Amino acid sequence: MPRNLTDLMEQATSFAPPEPHAAADVTALAAARLRRRRGGVAGVVAVAVLVAGGLGYGVTRGHDTTPEPAARYKHGVTVGLSSAVPASFLPGYRPEPWTIPSVQHFTTGNSDLSTYASVDAHGRLIVQNFPSDKPSGLVQVRVYDHPGASPSPLQVPPSPGKNGGTSISWVPSFTDDGRLLWSPNAPLVDSGGAAFHVTDLVGGHDVAVHSSFTVGKDSFGGSPTSSANTLGVGTGAPGWGMFGQQYWFAVYDHNLPGLNGAAFTLYT
Repeated sequence: MPRNLTDLMEQATSFAPPEPHAAADVTALAAARLRRRRGGVAGVVAVAVLVAGGLGYGVTRGHDTTPEPAARYKHGVTVGLSSAVPASFLPGYRPEPWTIPSVQHFTTGNSDLSTYASVDAHGRLIVQNFPSDKPSGLVQVRVYDHPGASPSPLQVPPSPGKNGGTSISWVPSFTDDGRLLWSPNAPLVDSGGAAFHVTDLVGGHDVAVHSSFTVGKDSFGGSPTSSANTLGVGTGAPGWGMFGQQYWFAVYDHNLPGLNGAAFTLYT
């Protein structure tokens, strides 16, 4: 009879078949199997990388990498500014031969001005610039019918005053029905006299539209944006617009019940 647990375990192991490997051999065998498993995973990853590399090579080789527009796109190629292609080389695009500077540069400390203000469906161009090397005085506005043409005669509405010592100018944009919409290039100090102008293409038949009134606690005065393209030059606040004979705008309303004023009312 075994006297204790140690005797019991020795007696049990004495009947077991002999172990074919020593402890060191078992450890070495386990380590070898671990290395094989890791090698298999690495092999799979290597194959995946090789396949991906092959696909990438196929994609880049499947498209001509010669300068645009000989190829539609460049794949897997890093290009710099020196590789830029003139728009005139792009199929379907034609640059307009305007020679008027598109930017007016000012003295240090003043931001540059984009002089191209608006263009219509017929290619007419509105150009704006200040008469000096700094943004002061009234903006000079001209309308050109086509490249190379002299500016068309244009009657500009009178300045509505000053803002911070700077004269406020009216800058036009084309409407979708062949007119000019004139908006101030700076906020009007006298909001009670806020208005905008609508004229024909030479500034005639001027109609001043007053846009100042009070809704609840809030006074409103502003200018719409033209529905035509303004080349990114803002002539009013986003969300307002004039389409034909209708002028649309939204007013922040403090008096709507249950909304604590966090709402807008749409007017036309």
